[in-house]
Amino acid sequence: MPGIKGKFAEVIVDLAAEKLDRPFTYLLPEELQESAQLGGRVLVPFGGNRKMEGYIVGFSDETDLPEEKLKAVGEVLTGSETVEGRLVGLAAFMKKRYGGPMALALRTAFPARKRIRAVHISSLLRQMKTELRCWTHIHSRQTTR
Repeated sequence: MPGIKGKFAEVIVDLAAEKLDRPFTYLLPEELQESAQLGGRVLVPFGGNRKMEGYIVGFSDETDLPEEKLKAVGEVLTGSETVEGRLVGLAAFMKKRYGGPMALALRTAFPARKRIRAVHISSLLRQMKTELRCWTHIHSRQTTR
């Protein structure tokens, strides 16, 4: 049902740059509200009219920003796996606990699309734990330099 998720989508662009490590608010057109999912991939205008891939990390009905200055989500990427809210939550936990950019935590937590086809949930969880250990090891080496 349109409007149920919110008029605005909070999107983090798929960049690891620290200064861009925050969600950006986009208008969520009514025709995209039904297909937009938490953790889903979208195309959004970014830095002018360049289209960037991003992840929806939240929805809202209100924003402090002037609505006329906001850009709209261009497209919900269909045919791609949407990430369940738990994986978005895991990424947020990783960012808070271990530091580093949210975009990197999201890429670490999201299963690679090519591996999703025949993977059972237990092997997916094992892979996520391994990636988290690798990410933690790399991060700890960087902070000790």
